[in-house]
Amino acid sequence: MGQRHRTYLIFPAFLLCAVLVCGLLYNPVHAQSQPPQSDKLMMDNPEKDMPLEVTAQHVLEWHRNTQQYIAKGDATIKQGRMTISADVITADYRDGETSSIDIYRLTASGNVNVLSDGNRAEGDKLVYDVDKGVAVLTGDDLKLVSPDQIVTANESFEYWALAGRLNAIGNAKVVRTNDTIEAERMSAVFKENKDSGKRELEKMEATGNVKITTETEVLKGRKASYTSASNI
Repeated sequence: MGQRHRTYLIFPAFLLCAVLVCGLLYNPVHAQSQPPQSDKLMMDNPEKDMPLEVTAQHVLEWHRNTQQYIAKGDATIKQGRMTISADVITADYRDGETSSIDIYRLTASGNVNVLSDGNRAEGDKLVYDVDKGVAVLTGDDLKLVSPDQIVTANESFEYWALAGRLNAIGNAKVVRTNDTIEAERMSAVFKENKDSGKRELEKMEATGNVKITTETEVLKGRKASYTSASNI
């Protein structure tokens, strides 16, 4: 127990912000992995000097045999403007090549909420695969709420960090002011703006029983596509 290890976490500032507008960022996090001595485990991000804090109302556990950190009871992860809360948050790790520990999966389950920059995502379970850079939020009543729109689905929200792709699956619906888009599945692809460094919507597709409703018209079809460069 006396030996100090290093833990590497990768958390997305994960809000899957919306199918139309998304500012998802993710940062590598460097963590000192001493066994928790209280109800808080402090970790630091050396790249942006933004502290990451894990708290739990009940207990923080370090399972060395199964190689897991588990936060139970109103568990919360905070880093900068991003907060993930859930009943239980589990970090799975593996031994590194030297004395370091690599966290390869982060799982939040039960009443999952993700907050970032005034946006909120809700679901039953969040799994982030660090190796693949894939985050999946599942549940029967998924919701993404941003200042100007609400996205819902009843199967999953998926985000591929490296590819910049976001999917809303299962009776997906976007409500924006007086307009709505409904489909079995929606997919958005983002690209990095060289000037701002942020990812912006490049194109969007809705497939399966597509329905677009405005104040004056209703459009139905099998597939809808949108390209931001042409605004068509």
